[in-house]
Amino acid sequence: EFKNIVFTDAQADFLIDNKKFYTENAQLMSQTVSLRAKGSIDFDMNLDLNVNPQFSEIAILKSDSLKKGPTNLITQAFDIRITGTLDKPKYKVSTSPFKVIGNTTDLLKDGVKGILQEIF
Repeated sequence: EFKNIVFTDAQADFLIDNKKFYTENAQLMSQTVSLRAKGSIDFDMNLDLNVNPQFSEIAILKSDSLKKGPTNLITQAFDIRITGTLDKPKYKVSTSPFKVIGNTTDLLKDGVKGILQEIF
């Protein structure tokens, strides 16, 4: 369901040094997802990027694969490592447990508060 995302805006600050383009704040934005990236691309087109997708709440609510609740937390905790070259990129998806734990604290607090309100 996310195969045809149209990115409508992009921005990045970058530095060129030692035959590489470096960025700490590249962004591609769409209504569905924003991709934030850090890393470098060298003059030989080798990639070394960490990308963090941020799904919009509307995308999560409308998605069959990102159904509400805990999935909302998990989708905010993905990191994608991109290596290889521009012609043959390679990627590995991983999760950051610290992001999940940090976001879960607020969700648990709200959930416990709701349960206590129902009991009392």
